Amino acid sequence: MEITVRLKSFEIENIKNVKHGCILMPDALKKVPDSEEAGVLGIYGQNGSGKTAVIDALYFLRILMAGETLPASFSEFASLDSDTVKLLSTFYLFMEDHVTEVAYESVLERAEKGFIVSHETLSEKDISPDKKGRKNLLLSFERKEEELVLRPEKVLRALYKEDQKNRTELKVALRLSDRENTSFLFSAYLKEMLLPAQDESLSALKTWVNALHDYAVNDMIVVLMEKAGRHQSSFRLTVNTQGPEGEETGSFRVNLDGPALYTAAEKETIQRFAESIDVVLPSIIPGLYLRVRDYGPQVDNSGNESFRLELLSQREDLPAIPLRRESEGIVRIISLLNAFVRAFDDPSVLLAVDELDAGVYEYMLGELLDIFENNARGQLIFTSHNLRALEMLEDKSIMFSTANPENRYIRMKHRDKDMSLRDDYLRGITLGGQDEVIYEETDSLKIARAFRKAAKVRENA
Repeated sequence: MEITVRLKSFEIENIKNVKHGCILMPDALKKVPDSEEAGVLGIYGQNGSGKTAVIDALYFLRILMAGETLPASFSEFASLDSDTVKLLSTFYLFMEDHVTEVAYESVLERAEKGFIVSHETLSEKDISPDKKGRKNLLLSFERKEEELVLRPEKVLRALYKEDQKNRTELKVALRLSDRENTSFLFSAYLKEMLLPAQDESLSALKTWVNALHDYAVNDMIVVLMEKAGRHQSSFRLTVNTQGPEGEETGSFRVNLDGPALYTAAEKETIQRFAESIDVVLPSIIPGLYLRVRDYGPQVDNSGNESFRLELLSQREDLPAIPLRRESEGIVRIISLLNAFVRAFDDPSVLLAVDELDAGVYEYMLGELLDIFENNARGQLIFTSHNLRALEMLEDKSIMFSTANPENRYIRMKHRDKDMSLRDDYLRGITLGGQDEVIYEETDSLKIARAFRKAAKVRENA
């Protein structure tokens, strides 16, 4: 049974400098959500106001729902003055003539070994026009001191009734997910226990856990910005690989420093990637094509056959040159195109990109966003400093970060319909008039004075 998953909203607490913030996708503003219409959300605001925190939090949400180990680096993203982080995501799940709203909440607590998953809740609500129902708790997991508490009781009873061994196996699964620092609700252990379950009271839990897990593994693509100052020597290519049980999304680094070794499967993927990119790339950057130079097979250090490949760029009849010689903007566009093609065609794909405008020409950025909003089927969340999107996208597709850490993201209100959103935003910066302050005021005289003072400190050092 095919299920289309779409993000409705995402709420975060205590990530970086965000005490609390909630983003709403355009679908959330409709009375009836649409599974086939593009959902674009751009997040704008001044530096340090929490834009990137949304993309970072989506990255960790994907890790939890994919059943992967929460990295130790998570501690670097949590607010230093808080011992808990909360992620609350709400999804629309479209299945035949039903639309179900499924909410997943995870609470992470600071511990000796870093942050651990201390509480998780999965709930559902049928929001089909003719069958709107109450919110129904599917499963909740919580750590209380040394105890691990699961509810509701009816789900536990049904699980135990399916197989008497489940009582012991459930405790083992909880301990294993604790030791491996993974989500329990999306762990392989719980999925294995639910797989043979036939009890009707477990049906929804089984369906939605599998649907959200597959969505995280296959359809959530989160692109984090490389740290400032890092040489653009590679990019991560997100690909679809065919396994014996179906499709699974994976990723690997494509090296740009020079020819590099790849497995036979990676070679095939890179060649397929180049072929598909060449359909789109010349329409974005006229006359530019991507080529793959194959230097032939060789045996790697482990004795396995590998293939030495190098990515090249070619402009019409000119000789091809290594892709690394191109500008940062062109490399970034190429690295994102595969993900954009997937999000353009697949309504279940969520593509989240930090600093989408980095190295991208302003006019091209606006055109790409306009095309995506009016023609695509998937969802796109991005942050940017370039205000061109405010002239191209509908108001519902833009949220702004604020100066209030307790309410980080808002949509503009009281707009002058004769004024573009860009002009209205700039007016809001200088004159206010919004529910929150959207720009912490800076003083040019103070900045100039600070530079002079810093120069004197440097001279006296």
